[in-house]
Amino acid sequence: MHYSKDFLQSGHRDSTWRSYFMTIAAAINMDVDQPMPENRRNLKDAIGELKRAGILTGGSKFVDQDMLILTRQEGEKPAKRKPKLPA
Repeated sequence: MHYSKDFLQSGHRDSTWRSYFMTIAAAINMDVDQPMPENRRNLKDAIGELKRAGILTGGSKFVDQDMLILTRQEGEKPAKRKPKLPA
């Protein structure tokens, strides 16, 4: 899921997030109308993929049925924001 890395580099300055899983699903433009178990499975797959790519740490996971903790690997920096153009 390529959009997951984009979310992690979207300007969040903290390296760790703890959030309700559907909040993350909506933030990365997943189809939130799917059944919740399917969204959980898709997020687990995405987290595993990002761990294997070295973007998330091994501690990134569901901490209970509905809460996620995501920790960006040290050295993975958020993307720099483009300067705003004058109006």
